[in-house]
This record gives sequence, structure tokens and C-alpha cells, in this order.
Amino acid sequence: MNPSWLIVVAVVVLGVGACGDSDDSPGTPSPDSGPDGGSDGPLPDAGEDGEVDGSLDAPPDTIDGGDAGGESDAKPPVVCPPGLTNCSDVCVDVGTSAANCGGCGHDCQGGTCSEGVCQPVSLGTTAALDHPGDIQIDSTNIYFTFGWGTNQSGLGKLPLAGGTPTPIVTGKSWINRLVSNSTSLFWSEYGSQPGANGSVSTIAKTGGASTSLAGNLAYPTSLAVDATHVYYAAQGWLIARAPISGGTPETLFTTSGAYDAFDITIDAANIYFSLTGKAGSIQKVPLTGGTASVLATNANYPYSITADSAHVYWADIGTAPTYADGTINRVPIVGGKVEVLAVAQCQPEAVRVDASYVYWVTACGGTVARAPLAGGPTRILASGQKGPSFLALGEKTVYFTTSFGYDIMKVAK
Repeated sequence: MNPSWLIVVAVVVLGVGACGDSDDSPGTPSPDSGPDGGSDGPLPDAGEDGEVDGSLDAPPDTIDGGDAGGESDAKPPVVCPPGLTNCSDVCVDVGTSAANCGGCGHDCQGGTCSEGVCQPVSLGTTAALDHPGDIQIDSTNIYFTFGWGTNQSGLGKLPLAGGTPTPIVTGKSWINRLVSNSTSLFWSEYGSQPGANGSVSTIAKTGGASTSLAGNLAYPTSLAVDATHVYYAAQGWLIARAPISGGTPETLFTTSGAYDAFDITIDAANIYFSLTGKAGSIQKVPLTGGTASVLATNANYPYSITADSAHVYWADIGTAPTYADGTINRVPIVGGKVEVLAVAQCQPEAVRVDASYVYWVTACGGTVARAPLAGGPTRILASGQKGPSFLALGEKTVYFTTSFGYDIMKVAK
């Protein structure tokens, strides 16, 4: 045989072996095949660029989790220059940032930020109606009393986001306090002959005809409401309630004495009330009436009270003529030691509480303030206000009115 022919045949045979066997030809199984010639499992998927994802043959620096040198893809932390604070990798001045006032994430709710303190905002002026008084809020509106005089008082509302106040009811006399439920407003009114024809009335939040629930009262003051009744206090240590659907009022507690029941609040079991005067007290009586229990004595003119699940809180307005010795206090609802949460408050006239803080306003101090329930220093939320007297709490905002002004205000908590 011609040797050159043998060389050609050998080259052809070797070339076929280098290309690999066809799928349907016999031969030695590939390394990815099992003993029976079938696949041990699916091959890794190829990506759009044809590369096989997760291949064990990939070089170390292509495997997820970092390169061969162990370097991380994480960005280095942002280092802010002096005077700025890192808030979510953005350097901000917490002294002036309305979205991060005094600290990251503390939003001023539409107000400006000055020296790390959110500034109050006017939501609307009630000058066309009269000075605003007590307030309530829901998810849509602020409801408020206005006016102080015979046939000069009424109720109004203002959008929670701000705008123009509109009246709901007018021509009333000496409206004092206001409470609400999901559909209705309830107010106390001294009446055209104070001391003789005071009343407690209700009206739908949308307006319409009002209904008197209790009449012929002597100076009705504070109110509270639950699912079935509106509760009220009046001159002469009178604590009473009336069905909100109409019906005969019930006297729950009354006695004689030097001081009058002034402010009330309720929980599921009791009415808590203040007897105002130089040696006033904080007491409670069951919602259905009965014997009163004294929780605190020798209070210095307790003016406003509120309660949570553990304590009753109240504001002592202080001693005339300066009222500079006002205090914010609390006592357990079951009785016990009185705690003073804030001192040297100038005529605190309203107090409210949420899960973390107790809030109040000072009429002659011109402030809106708060103190931690767990204890700690007082923080001034707003100062220089024109006689703030009433407040209501939103989730992130304190709403308040000013006795010597016409604005309904808000400030971030």
C-alpha cells in the first residue's frame, strides 16, 4: 500500500474523532453522561450572551459574592462635612431642613425649620366668624367653637389641610366646650341667661338642625362622649349624662362644696373629673354613677384633664396674678403617687396624651409643649403664640387655637 495514502486516511480518522460523536452514533459516553449513556441531569442554562450561568468551570472572580480579591460591591458610607448630617446618604442641615428638622426623618408637616425646631403654620383665619375656641379633628376637617357672647357663638369647620373656615351653626350663646364622634358634634352652652338656661346640644358634622340633649343647666362646662351617651359637668359638682339618641338625662354624681366640677374625661369604666379651686382635687366616679373616689388632692386650680389606660393627667393653671407656677401632673387611675411632669408652666389650660408624650398649651406662656411619658425634659414645640388655649392631636401634628388671635394653627409633634 502506498504510504502516502495511509497518511491521508489517518488524518481523516483523527479529524472525525476531534469533532466528537454525533447524538445518534455509538461511541464512548461524554463526561456529562451517566453509565447508561443518558444525561445525569440538565445542563446549566445559558444566558442571552451564550455563557452558562453558574458554571463550575467559571474562574473564581466571576462567581457571585465578590471577586477573587474579596472586594465588596457596597458603597462606602457618605462622610458629611462639618455642620451637616448624613440622612439616608444625603448630607443635610438638620437646623434648616423641613424634612429632617432637628434630626433625620422629623418632617415639619408643611412648616419651616429654624434652628432645628419646626415652626407652626396657620391653617386658616376665623376673623370673619370670631375668635376660635375648643377644637376637634377627624380625617377630613377641624371643627371648632367660635365667639363668646349672647347670640354670638357658633361652630365651624376648616379642612385639615387648611383653607377657608365655614360655619356649621350660628346664633348660639356662650358656647364653652366641644366633643365629637364619627358623625356628630356635641357642645355645651351657657345660654342667653348664664346660670339658668345652659344646655348640651348636638348637630351632624355636615350641618342641619341641632338637637338639645339636656337643658336648664347652670354653667355646663366640659363634655365627653361614648357610643351611647354624652357626659357633662356643670356648676354645683354636677356630673350627668344624656342619651345621644335623645331621652332623659341622668345625674351621676353631685354634692355641695366650695369647688365646681370643671373638666371631665372618660374611659370604658369611669368618669374622671377635676374640682377646680386653690385646693382642688382629681376624682373618679363609675360611668353609671355612684360614689366618687379621690385620686389626688391639694391641686393648684386643676383646669384640664385627660387619661390613658394607666394614668389621669391634668394641668394646674397656677396661682393668680402671674400663674407662673403652673404644672403638668399625673396619678394612676387606680390611685397612688402623684407625679409632676413639668413645672413653671404659665397658665397651662389644655392637656392631651398619646402613646409617648403628654402635650399642653400655656395661655400666658404662649407655648405648645410636650414631655415624655417615660420621663425627661420638656420640649417646646411652638413659642410666641397668642394665648393658646385648646389643642387636638393628630398622628404627627398638634392642632391648636389662640384666644387672642383668629388663626387655627398646627405644628409638627
